Amino acid sequence: MSSHFNIALYPKDPALAETLTALAARNLSGQTDQYLLGKHALPHVSLGQFVGELVQAREVGSSLETLAPEPLGLQFSHIFIRPGLGKLHQGKNWVGLAVVPTKALIDLQLTVYGRLRQMGIECSTDPDKYFPHLTFGRLARACAITISAMPPADFWQVQHPFEISLGKSNQNGVFIERLY
Repeated sequence: MSSHFNIALYPKDPALAETLTALAARNLSGQTDQYLLGKHALPHVSLGQFVGELVQAREVGSSLETLAPEPLGLQFSHIFIRPGLGKLHQGKNWVGLAVVPTKALIDLQLTVYGRLRQMGIECSTDPDKYFPHLTFGRLARACAITISAMPPADFWQVQHPFEISLGKSNQNGVFIERLY
């Protein structure tokens, strides 16, 4: 049976994951549509999403250590609001944190895309359209968006360590469980 999977960068520090989840909840709780960081949506920065069998995901997972053996430092630049694209996300807005697109991050995403293709797996994360970000939630487009809680000023000035991970996701891109 096919499932949705996501190769992503996951916060190395559990305190950062908690901070990101708390920010999403304080700003968007009660307004989201099937996606809000929290117990059932883990904070992550997607590198490559795909649909496949669990056996394929295990093969992908075993190759991840060689792609990024050390944590990658990510810096956030701003809060974004973007309209959803495609049938699944029409009439929706996505809200979250934009990630500074460093050469190391862009190269890693391209490598993930290439590795999946080499394995005969279609990756839905197109390198030509890649927008590195961490999603807080998805809202109906008609919903007013109010950002009232901001991270401290130094949050934007530092790089936060993220490690590569493979997880299960759903059709909305919600990272629901870490496998590797």
